[in-house]
Amino acid sequence: MMESVVEQSPPSDRDRLSRVMVIAVHVLYLLCLPLLLVPLAMAIHGITVLPIWLSVVPLALGALFSYFVRKNAPEMWQTHFDQAIQTFWSFIVLMMLGVLFYFAMFIGIVFMFVAYYIVVHRAIVGIGRALKWSGVDH
Repeated sequence: MMESVVEQSPPSDRDRLSRVMVIAVHVLYLLCLPLLLVPLAMAIHGITVLPIWLSVVPLALGALFSYFVRKNAPEMWQTHFDQAIQTFWSFIVLMMLGVLFYFAMFIGIVFMFVAYYIVVHRAIVGIGRALKWSGVDH
């Protein structure tokens, strides 16, 4: 029994550039995490030296970058940028809930850790899919 071989055309320069941009967005998302853990640890111990908004700068840059480049990216890569934008807004909402409920028996910390988990999970999965030349399944 012979298997049919499907030849795929090599990726275009536009695909290659979009792939690099997707990986860059996800790396920015991962870069913000050590910066976010410092203010969270300081908040738990009651020390406020580094403002938490400063640690969100790489995440915001990644989201802004996604907004600007998604329209010109091929459809497969647009799904990555859409998910990166969704991740940013999910993170913002969860962090706001975390701050809001922080003083209610520290329930807010759960929201903050869920926000961190979402960013880490989606960034790592996104990089993995980009390396495999695959889009995001919705």
